[in-house]
Amino acid sequence: MTESMHLINLKISGINSQEISLAVSVKEGTQSLLLNSVYSEVSAMQDEHQDLKFILRNEGKERIRNIVIEGNIPFTLSPEYPEPIDLNANEVKEIKIRITVPQDYPADAYDLVVKAGAGNFVVEAPIILNVESAGPFQDRIDTEVLTPWVAIKNDDGKAIGYNVTFRVKNLGITDLNGITWSFAGMPEGWDVSGNEQFSIEGYGQKDISLVVVPKSFDSSKVNVSFMKGDELLSKERLEFAGFKIGQAPTGMFLFGGSTAVGVIIVLALVGALLYVRSKNAKGDDDEEVQTRDYLQKLVDKAKKEQSTGKRKSRSEDEE
Repeated sequence: MTESMHLINLKISGINSQEISLAVSVKEGTQSLLLNSVYSEVSAMQDEHQDLKFILRNEGKERIRNIVIEGNIPFTLSPEYPEPIDLNANEVKEIKIRITVPQDYPADAYDLVVKAGAGNFVVEAPIILNVESAGPFQDRIDTEVLTPWVAIKNDDGKAIGYNVTFRVKNLGITDLNGITWSFAGMPEGWDVSGNEQFSIEGYGQKDISLVVVPKSFDSSKVNVSFMKGDELLSKERLEFAGFKIGQAPTGMFLFGGSTAVGVIIVLALVGALLYVRSKNAKGDDDEEVQTRDYLQKLVDKAKKEQSTGKRKSRSEDEE
């Protein structure tokens, strides 16, 4: 605080008129409030949210209370001003004002002014809002399939499906809201979940997961599409294979099917058949017999394990 002296002359009229002089001591505050926009220009698309960001700074030596933030932002943009705030001496705070641009709002540049005031202290900061047309969006996001896929197991520890994670990045400054994703080509009857609507902030990224539980040995190439309204943002093409045991190093295959024993039988039959055909072409009859014997042992072993599993299951049910 600084102090100064001021001389005031008072004249009193009446029967006994008189004039007196008073010396008044006045203390002046040292409060200093500054407001600056983080970006001089901000872009926002139709039917999108956007945050207008400002830096509020108290460069004085005293605490400033109840600073009110307001401006000339049109009410049609639904501005969300923050509650009144207090700033300590030399304190700095970031201020955000969220706006929502209607879908039919005219695409143009708008000069806006935001003010911060407390009593007689009022400061302002200009900002230009560029409203852009809603489309196209196809170059606005980047998608990536993360590997390896995480196995989903049942109570017995058996892998029954996988959790497939996608990393989605927003390449623009404007928030993207209402993104949906779907898939085409998934085998009928497979359980799929997790494909819910989501949003991403400007220049942000988000990991989202798709849970897939195969119900058969089918193999299928599936298109996973990310949409905003009717517009395609990005597409990923994956191969889901119910007959694969475990997962490939790339993470692009799923394990599935009714039982592990059934998978062993199928793979053993296919592998042995190819081996026998190769040996037949060379005329090696002895090797063919040995291969058939080995194949029969594999099948017998698999059937035995399957039969044992069924008896164990029936016994548990009876108990």
